[in-house]
Amino acid sequence: MQVIEYDKLDIVKYPAISLRKKTKAVKKDEVDLAILIPKMFEIMYKYEGVGLAATQIGLNYRIFVMNVEQDKNKKGEKVFINPQILEREGFQDGNEGCLSIPGIYVSIKRALKITAKALDENFQEFEVEAEGLAARAIQHEMDHLNNILIIDRITPAQKIKISLELKKMEDEYFEKIGASEGYKKTVLKHGR
Repeated sequence: MQVIEYDKLDIVKYPAISLRKKTKAVKKDEVDLAILIPKMFEIMYKYEGVGLAATQIGLNYRIFVMNVEQDKNKKGEKVFINPQILEREGFQDGNEGCLSIPGIYVSIKRALKITAKALDENFQEFEVEAEGLAARAIQHEMDHLNNILIIDRITPAQKIKISLELKKMEDEYFEKIGASEGYKKTVLKHGR
């Protein structure tokens, strides 16, 4: 079992390289899901999100949590371990934000309806049909598990509009970690 310092987990912000790391399937008993899942929901609620992928807290596992009802009473909470999207239908355009890219909202085209399958917190397989916000959230979190950020899905014109904000985030991040020029180039070749 990987040693994870659960109390130190928090949102990883763009352009952190961990947002671009290849994820791996979760194996039963590989991580302590009884600790990790509640911690993921806690972080998601703290930042007022509707979904959170493990990559957003620096873990390269294929797991995400969501609650599009933003109901902290757990009614709408869903856990997706090793998820797959099986079908997509129709299209919807809508603004999306991302906890890892705070303050940026961009219009993204996504499937209106999807069918997905995953394992739940007990490693039981389930299938879900979702549409609207739920479909959008699943697709957004799946993108994180596939190392895709919302800024990878926007038009060149949209990128130009947010380029100064992204540059500011990059400069702040690199200064905070004391990054070398070589490291900056490595990180930025993965996207913007």
